[in-house]
Amino acid sequence: MPIRSIVYTLTCLLFLTACSKDQDAVDKLDGTWKLVAQEGYVNNQLDTTLSTVGNVIYQFDGCSLNKNDKCTGREIQKSSIGDITTEFKYTIIEAGSQISFDYDEQLLLDNFSGYIQELTTDRLVFEFYFGKTDPITRFIYTLERQ
Repeated sequence: MPIRSIVYTLTCLLFLTACSKDQDAVDKLDGTWKLVAQEGYVNNQLDTTLSTVGNVIYQFDGCSLNKNDKCTGREIQKSSIGDITTEFKYTIIEAGSQISFDYDEQLLLDNFSGYIQELTTDRLVFEFYFGKTDPITRFIYTLERQ
C-alpha cells in the first residue's frame, strides 16, 4: 500500500473518531439540566459577586451532528414573577472537549465557547473566558441532570 494511501486512511479514521466523540457528548447532553454552581474569577481570584447559584434550567435537544451544524436548546430562568426562556443553539467540537453556544437574542454575551472539564450522564462542568488581557474573567458552570 503506498504511503499516500496510508496517510489518507489514517486521516479519515482520526476525523471519524473525533466526530464520534462530538456526537457522544451531544447524546449525553440530551435532556434537562439544572445549574448547581457558577463560579466567577477575575485574574484567577474568586469573585463572589460573580459566583451565584440561580434557579436556572438548561434543556439540550438531541440532534445528529452530521445532519445539523448546531443543535437547539433553551435556558429557563425561574423566578417568582415567571419564567424567562431564552433559546440557543449549541455544538460540540474538538473531539468532545469544547461546547459552543449561540444565543439568538442580543444579550451581553450572545455567542461563546467553553472548555468541557467533565461530562457524564449526570454532570456537566464547563468553563469559559472573557478577555485575553487583564482583567481576564473566567466562569465555571456546574450542571446536574434533572
